[in-house]
Amino acid sequence: MSVMVGSRADLPVLQPPLTFAGVELQVSTGMVRLRPEYTAAVLSGQQAAVLAVLIVAAGKPLNRGEIMRAMPRGCRPPAAGQVGVVISHIRHKIGSDRILTGAGGWWLHDPTESPSAPAPHIVSYADVHLDVRRQYVWLDAQPGVTGSRAGHRLGPQEFAVLRVLVEAEGAPRNGQRIFSSIPPHQRPSAARTVGVIVHQLRCRIGRDRIVTGGRGWRLTGATAKVGAGRSDVVSWAGVGVNRTTNEAWMSGRDTPITLSPQQAATLQVLIAARGVPLSGERVWAEMPADVRPRNAGGVAPVVSRLRRKLGRDRLVGGNGWSLADAGLTTA
Repeated sequence: MSVMVGSRADLPVLQPPLTFAGVELQVSTGMVRLRPEYTAAVLSGQQAAVLAVLIVAAGKPLNRGEIMRAMPRGCRPPAAGQVGVVISHIRHKIGSDRILTGAGGWWLHDPTESPSAPAPHIVSYADVHLDVRRQYVWLDAQPGVTGSRAGHRLGPQEFAVLRVLVEAEGAPRNGQRIFSSIPPHQRPSAARTVGVIVHQLRCRIGRDRIVTGGRGWRLTGATAKVGAGRSDVVSWAGVGVNRTTNEAWMSGRDTPITLSPQQAATLQVLIAARGVPLSGERVWAEMPADVRPRNAGGVAPVVSRLRRKLGRDRLVGGNGWSLADAGLTTA
């Protein structure tokens, strides 16, 4: 790749501008215009040469050496290590969200581009979108949060682990299974270090997005995806229930579990509590009136039958009843 950029005195005639991802650059003058903001900035000759290389690359990540080689000799910095400094100055002028870092290089990004749009290099689940080509993750804005979405640069191992979780589509994966699913050249040193990488991912993309449950780690979003706009489908900690069909499902089990309407309503209340113990009175009060037992004392027999169907380790008693997150001690 080579971009013809000469000194401005050598090019009195304006050449056609270079354009990509809402950036229009007149190389000979250093004038750059941004869409859709309709703002403009003036770059130095060296900055214009670097931006021209990124525009021509059309979104492909380029490292320092590749950018340096593509620049005209008269515009190159003294060393490839200074390319990052030049890019920092460009970002200051056109916006840091225009030039992103990932996959060992920089690339030009259109901030109006939707990362969830169907594309061969985009892998998505719920509100997490992975750009496989650039090793970048995009997160949709949370409800009530100002802003459209956020992007995060990930290391190779972090990206590999997150990709396994995204492709699992909400199903839990333990450390050994994640380790085995990662290509050999990207694997951490041992399966036990997967937990450290998951911790790093939680710090980057939010602890609420990667939870422990079903004897492994999983991405949240299954409830919002399956039951969006519906109160009859809920799930938590590898256990779900559909109040329409009165069926429950559990991670690691292929067939659904048939429940009575009272059992399904009780399980729905316990799932919504997310591990917080509830008394019989509280469970009874939260159940729909048409399926409640006659009084709060009738909740205990319903829970007892649920425990036989789901397993005593999943529904625990004590100071009330709660749904146990089985993966908390095994992941």
